[in-house]
Amino acid sequence: MRLLSASVLLSMAAVVLMSSHLTPAALAQIAGPTPSSWPSRSGLEIEEWYPDREDGLRTAAVKYNNGRGLLKCTKHLMRRNDEVKMLETLGRKFEPLGDVLVPRVLGVFSTKEGDHCMVLESVYGPTLREFIPFLKDEDNGPFLEYLATQTILGVKFMHQEGIVYGNINPDNIIVKPGSEWGSVKLVFTGIEPANTQRGHGMYGYIPPEEYAALGVHPYKRDAWMLGATLYFVANGMPPYGYTYSKKQHMLIPVPVEDLERTMKEEAVTGQSSFSPIKAKNQALVDVVKQLLSCKVEDRLEVSQIDDDQILKIAMGVMPLAKTPFKSAMNKLRAVMIIKKTIS
Repeated sequence: MRLLSASVLLSMAAVVLMSSHLTPAALAQIAGPTPSSWPSRSGLEIEEWYPDREDGLRTAAVKYNNGRGLLKCTKHLMRRNDEVKMLETLGRKFEPLGDVLVPRVLGVFSTKEGDHCMVLESVYGPTLREFIPFLKDEDNGPFLEYLATQTILGVKFMHQEGIVYGNINPDNIIVKPGSEWGSVKLVFTGIEPANTQRGHGMYGYIPPEEYAALGVHPYKRDAWMLGATLYFVANGMPPYGYTYSKKQHMLIPVPVEDLERTMKEEAVTGQSSFSPIKAKNQALVDVVKQLLSCKVEDRLEVSQIDDDQILKIAMGVMPLAKTPFKSAMNKLRAVMIIKKTIS
């Protein structure tokens, strides 16, 4: 896909240089001391530890076999093995898409202290949140169509494999420069299918039913989070949880109690109160609205988005031959043929 101007790409390069080589989940944490009990291991050098998470996961920035990566360790062997298998499966499944990636697993090991670890490749590039401000107004619409097409296909493939993303938001999608001038790829990070407890996730991206204690519905949860992420790209903020302050020229979080009250009410009534989606592509607007249905039983699952809807989103409001997506569209049709052949 070629849609980015030289100025955008240069700005993007600056963001890449300012960004850490860690995944967004690690970037959100504050560095902590290196545990003295951690044993030395050939080819692995700890650069920086991060505080243990509530679920016991330990992460660190590392040098690994002369490269850099992210170390993740847990006391639960099955959890580590499941995550490795998931990432390897997605790596293969995403290959036909071409523009959607997941971090590669560089190494797997266990320690005598009972830590079960893996090392993921470093992912270079700005997050979606960092990238969007550098787009020109005329590029925002085409990029949103491209983003929606690729993320819908990616999450749809995940769900077909029985894999839940669990934490979709603008900080967990990295925009990586592609091999061709003006092209980009999307890297899914922060995938946490085993960590989809009620209320877990980024503020403004958690679905209404979890505020109303109506249970956790993993696939519907992913649908809401994807819809909220696409809404963020279109409108500059998630559908709920924030308001724009003209005085301070910035987004201000609404009080937690106000958000909870709104979410509880709309989970029951099904009446949405978010501002209209700022996109010209009607097919995209329709799909995002369905993903953001406040009643969980009315919400569209990503697996239910059919090929015709995806094609209309990718085509935009212009005839196919006149869009900058002609090659991307040809690739998309090929992917759909492959998908039908292997399913």
